Amino acid sequence: MSAPFTYTSINKPDVQPMRRAMTAPLPLVVQLGFAGARQLYEPGQYQQLDASAFAADLEQQLAAILQQLPAELGLGEQHFLCGISQLAVGADTAFTRACQTLQIPQRLFLPQPIDVYLSAVSKSGTPDFTADQRRDAENLLQSAHLVQQRVVSDAATRTERFNECNLELLRVSSLLLCLVCENQQSKPGGTQELIALANKRRIPVLELTMSVVEGRPSLQRHWHDKDNFQAPIMPVLLDQIPLPTSSAALPTIADYCAAINAVVNTGANTLRKHFERNARLVILAHVAATALSLLVFNRTSSWVPVLLIAELFLLSGGFALHRHLHKAQAVKRWALFRLVAEIIRSVTALKNFHYYLEPQFNLLQHLPELRHLLRTLNVLHLHSTRDKHPAEYARYRDAYLQDRMAGTDGNNQILYHANKQAATHRAHSTAHGLFVGSSALTIAAIIAELLLGGPLHTIDPDHVLGWPLGFVSVFLPVVAVAALSLAAASDWEATHYESTDLHAFLQRQKTDLENAGSAHECKRIVLEIENRLLGKELTWFSRRSFLGVS
Repeated sequence: MSAPFTYTSINKPDVQPMRRAMTAPLPLVVQLGFAGARQLYEPGQYQQLDASAFAADLEQQLAAILQQLPAELGLGEQHFLCGISQLAVGADTAFTRACQTLQIPQRLFLPQPIDVYLSAVSKSGTPDFTADQRRDAENLLQSAHLVQQRVVSDAATRTERFNECNLELLRVSSLLLCLVCENQQSKPGGTQELIALANKRRIPVLELTMSVVEGRPSLQRHWHDKDNFQAPIMPVLLDQIPLPTSSAALPTIADYCAAINAVVNTGANTLRKHFERNARLVILAHVAATALSLLVFNRTSSWVPVLLIAELFLLSGGFALHRHLHKAQAVKRWALFRLVAEIIRSVTALKNFHYYLEPQFNLLQHLPELRHLLRTLNVLHLHSTRDKHPAEYARYRDAYLQDRMAGTDGNNQILYHANKQAATHRAHSTAHGLFVGSSALTIAAIIAELLLGGPLHTIDPDHVLGWPLGFVSVFLPVVAVAALSLAAASDWEATHYESTDLHAFLQRQKTDLENAGSAHECKRIVLEIENRLLGKELTWFSRRSFLGVS
């Protein structure tokens, strides 16, 4: 057990360390899970103890710990805390008030809906909240720092519900802060059980053991697995994006997305053009080199050395470009930029909908380089949309339809996929036609040579059809393969299929959304649309990341 926490009495913790000028690099969230004892001391054990002063003292000590935690963990100025806890009496309430004082955003994970939660009774029949405690909790629920209330369990029993809360807390938290009372017995679903689970999973825990000394709370600190804590980092391609200077504690989701979008859109377009240009050059270089090789075959001329040098230059240049594309990982970088751009478009489109973004972000869990960015987007989205009221769903729905589904700019997904469907159909049909035509002409040339007795350029070098038939039979197969290679490198066939499917899906969803008659129905349709769009982009990313020029 480490030394007791040194506490200096303060009326209100200084909130300035929790604010930052929003400059580069982009902010990243550190999610701090909290759990603690409901009963901070035995009733009647301390006759002279002032319960209100004791609770206020504990709140200030927790606030001071939260202020010191970033420096203790070695966090940078870009990191900010987000608390996650229940809203039980005792330690949870003290933690919530500390977060409120410091303007730290907080998410509530509840074992059941809030009205049922506040009316719950223990196994012994004792209410979890007295009338005064319930009023205090209801007042806290109106605090602006609370960005989410989320029910995380549908279990049948009380113990299972608290267990599921603990498990969800472990899943999403970067570290835990746990307050236990001295000599307190462990209970199923309680704080000590949570600490034991965290230890098994090697999740860092700052354990606070509280005792009562002269009527005041005294906290003993003990770290578990502190060395396992890793500060969140931004993907390398995004780690130098700046934000406009602001005095706000947190940026709005609109500002955050705009800063990222300006970089990833430009990067995606630049890398796409770079890849497409070089892919075409690689293919054309090899086709042209094959043509030059046939031009000098069985020829004696002063131009032969020049043509051979040109052929060597084309082959060397094509090979160098091919190696450059692979070594520079241009395709993977392009794919990542485009995927992030689609994530940002999705989050921006949901600017009027206050809900947890994880349903679509769950699709991206196998991409660890994006995990911290996604968590930050989620918290900032919850923070920026906390005042959006479900009763105004019709206005939010119409704005979503205009911005995402029916506008005239690049966010019109129906128009975008209709155009993409047509463009990829034309491109793939052209490549397929070139393949079929080249293959048919090659087959015809070979049949003609067979009917005329064999390769005429060797049997009868002076025959008028000799060299042309030989050229066609060798050169056009290369053209056919080049057409297939270009179609594969450009991903036209798969993109056409996806765009055709999505265009039909979005038209149906647009009609359903226009007819949505409740906030819940509207939310479900919007979620389905965004899941489908993001899922399509993720499929493209997975396929594109390993598809080069071959």
